[in-house]
Amino acid sequence: MRPVLSAWLLAWLLLVATGAFAPWLPHGFAPDPALLIVVALGLRVGGVASLAGAWAIGATADLLSGAPFGYHGLLYVIGWSLTRMAQGQVELRRTSALVPFTLVLSLGLSGLAALLLPAPDAWWRAMLPHAVVNAALVRWVGRGFAALLESDRGDMLRGPTRLHSGASLQ
Repeated sequence: MRPVLSAWLLAWLLLVATGAFAPWLPHGFAPDPALLIVVALGLRVGGVASLAGAWAIGATADLLSGAPFGYHGLLYVIGWSLTRMAQGQVELRRTSALVPFTLVLSLGLSGLAALLLPAPDAWWRAMLPHAVVNAALVRWVGRGFAALLESDRGDMLRGPTRLHSGASLQ
């Protein structure tokens, strides 16, 4: 459960940061950090808790963006599922596979999003730059998430320090 909570917290922080910097970015060049975290979560953590975490990240994106509740949750559950299925077929942890996968996934989910809610014409022109930015950043976000998981796991493995009587401190 800790990795899922870590993923949700990291997604929330990155969503807030992206929202803060979005006015200064050209139209379509803002990344989707929640999708990138969902991909990283799908690559590293399986199970129902991870699937629920993907939905929770989407629900958080809905709340922060003003989208209808469940809109991003559905998209990110689909993205998480496709990542898990693709990971079973191809080693997505390699950059040569992960970047094109993320590009296609981002374009596909953007198209599905446009089918679910009507989108303005300018939105279609922003799909490709948005997908390219996501593909360019997926490796960095994945490494950050992996480092966060390693630090979490390391703390759990170390546990409290115990000194036994007769143990030398040399």
